[in-house]
Amino acid sequence: MTTEIQLHDIALVPERTLGAPADDGPLRGRLTFGWDLLPADHEGAPADWLAHVRATPGREFRRLLLVCSFRPETPQARGDAEGGVPENAEAYADRHPVADLVEAVREEVERDPLFGDVTPEGRRLLTGHELPLPTGDQWAAWRGRGKDRLLLWPHGALHYLPVALCSADGDADADGDADGHGRPIADDWTVTTIAGLESLVPLDVPVRPRRTAVLASATGGVPYGLPAEPALDEHARAVAAAVGGVAVTGPAATRARLFTELATADVVHLAVHGTMDRDAPWLHCLHLAPDEDDDGRVFAHDFLEHDLSGVRLVTLAACESALGRFDRADNVRGVPAALITAGVRAVVGCLWAVRPEPAAYFYHHLHERAVEGESAERAFRAAQNATRARYPHYRDWGAFTFLRGRSEPLRDGNEPLRDGSEGAAA
Repeated sequence: MTTEIQLHDIALVPERTLGAPADDGPLRGRLTFGWDLLPADHEGAPADWLAHVRATPGREFRRLLLVCSFRPETPQARGDAEGGVPENAEAYADRHPVADLVEAVREEVERDPLFGDVTPEGRRLLTGHELPLPTGDQWAAWRGRGKDRLLLWPHGALHYLPVALCSADGDADADGDADGHGRPIADDWTVTTIAGLESLVPLDVPVRPRRTAVLASATGGVPYGLPAEPALDEHARAVAAAVGGVAVTGPAATRARLFTELATADVVHLAVHGTMDRDAPWLHCLHLAPDEDDDGRVFAHDFLEHDLSGVRLVTLAACESALGRFDRADNVRGVPAALITAGVRAVVGCLWAVRPEPAAYFYHHLHERAVEGESAERAFRAAQNATRARYPHYRDWGAFTFLRGRSEPLRDGNEPLRDGSEGAAA
């Protein structure tokens, strides 16, 4: 196989979103690298490249760019050029305003709560006024208008906040009080998210015959230092039984098989190891079985090469499968974002590592409902409620999140929010 690579000199233009340097001092701030992808015919491509693409209409191209960004040194954030002085708090002046709070919430929710559903500190954080969420009066007003679906367009670190676990009441003590204060938003609301407003535009695509493909790889991550997880195969077989299918496991669960299933199935479930690359989120990776042509790894940017608009739902039973990174313009990168960009209409994943038992229980219930023709959102809600009843710890049922992509106009109570029905956007 021959790979054609063309290099071009690219003029460095200051990004407006980065702002201007605070002074004329040397650029001794942090330097970061990452990867980004552009369509082959992007208007910013060099003229000779565009001519080359147009002259070869029978070939498919993608442009993989190395992106370098820097933050100039400022009087408030000076570092030691020799690396001898650690950065202080001011060095993170560009950090998202609630990033530390979101990180603290996630850490507390993931802790063993011992005799409660969440640790006392976790409950305090989830019910406090520090989180940028509507007030109790606003929640009540929405509910009074008959709304019960919350569609979130988060910003920055809020993409990874477990909003369903936060309180719609606030002002709760460490244990929550008897009159209902401190109840999770999930008590009354189905919470889903979008990565951008384009998700609200209906997509008219041919409807595929209903079929759920289930793949699992217990050992795909072993060559990269991850432990074998036999429970993943058992998990996949349980989900396949719920949909009347057969799970693809072991050596058959390859990268090629995954893309074959994505080309024909309308629902795909993956139970695999996942690893997040914090510096290059397009390298967010799922580990499948290797074959003679590849090592089994599927990176986020690999999905961008395919038209996945026929896929109704992808569910990911992989550690931190719903995570990614966002840039200064709030463009989200990672496996879920790549799937949505490629056309998948909904993605369900995990905000943190979930114990095998609640994960298997959740996905079994979700797919059991989805295969019967229920909408992905309603199936998600039913699975969330069932898992909460069986495994009430917040860390068990609150990890699952629903990311909406572009979809056909929904019916049976799931109409788009622009129709003014049953929804509240925040």
